[in-house]
Amino acid sequence: MKIEYHENDKKKGIKYDFSLIRKEFKRLKIPKDVYNPLTIPMEWSKFNVLLSPRSKGKTTNILLLGLIFNKLYGTVLQYIRSSHDMVTPSKAGSLFSVIQQNGYIEKLTDGKYNSIKLHWGSWYYTKVDDKGEVIEQSEEIMKMLSIDMAEKYKSSYNAPNGDFIIFDEFIGKYYYPNEFVRFLDLFKTIQRDRISPIIFMLANTIDRESEYFNELEIYEEIHTLELGEDIKVTTEKGTPIYIAILNNDDKLQKKQKIQNSLFYGFKNPQISSITGTDWAHVNYPHLPDKRTNDIILDRRHYIKYSNRLINLEMRQCDELGIYIYAHKATRLYDDSIIYTNEYMIEDRRHRFLFGHTKMDKHIFTLYNQNKFYYQNNTIGSQVNNYIQTSKKI
Repeated sequence: MKIEYHENDKKKGIKYDFSLIRKEFKRLKIPKDVYNPLTIPMEWSKFNVLLSPRSKGKTTNILLLGLIFNKLYGTVLQYIRSSHDMVTPSKAGSLFSVIQQNGYIEKLTDGKYNSIKLHWGSWYYTKVDDKGEVIEQSEEIMKMLSIDMAEKYKSSYNAPNGDFIIFDEFIGKYYYPNEFVRFLDLFKTIQRDRISPIIFMLANTIDRESEYFNELEIYEEIHTLELGEDIKVTTEKGTPIYIAILNNDDKLQKKQKIQNSLFYGFKNPQISSITGTDWAHVNYPHLPDKRTNDIILDRRHYIKYSNRLINLEMRQCDELGIYIYAHKATRLYDDSIIYTNEYMIEDRRHRFLFGHTKMDKHIFTLYNQNKFYYQNNTIGSQVNNYIQTSKKI
């Protein structure tokens, strides 16, 4: 097959025939009750954010899609996790187990290979004999990478065919400082000057407050989507993003409903992410309705996180003593004090991480004493993410 390039320039990357890719994927005849990636608008989107409450074959079938790219164009998949520990054989060695068990390797390679192995951070097809001995091995088909090693890759890693990029389990409880920038830095190392790469961001944990949604500029869209819905978004500067909140088909939903009734019929909203019925919910402390002699002691302190401002208003009342009321802020003042974990501090009002004065210490001691109360769960999540992220610095 003749491979065409953007503007007839190999440096700009391959012009993929997505109709051919979809046709090849259909030949695999994947089960109907798992996620089928053929609805992704790959001709249009560069970032594809795929979320689901629980696993439904999402990673497996995105890997299969990538292997179609590899079969037709020699594309080398780039599999990314946040930390190096997550791409070691002990953690990632079973990534292709379902693909191998279901005979897809033979289908993809027309019987040339029957197994697959991970060796020194790279995956290869292999031909294994009856004794389990490797008698033939392919070229590299997938590379394992991690965000915490991004600086190391800059000087040594080259991926001229690395157009199919999977960032798996991108939603976590906590994140590295400036993690999104570090991810894009790693992506740039892979992408170089090509316009052909496609990114697939996958997560099983559905958390509306993930900082990645702010960074991708899809926060508002994420808050409007429900299970089973998808949307195409273009950022203000022109990056095309496809978002899908995956749901099970009718048959599996019925089965899931029976299981949820038998085992998970409780009111706690945090169970929703386990049962696959809704977004994950974390309830943060809100102010009690009845408070006496409630006075404001200080309202100058703010947290700046993911381009959002949160006012840490120090108050006192008879019932709670001294506490912090954290709420959304829309403006700052000349005497404002702004906590930030961004390394580039240009505003004289900024204080790095948790500050350095007695008042700073007092504020964050109140957090450790569970004396923070929040306007809503979104504010609670943002404050918690800021504090936990800053502790890693």
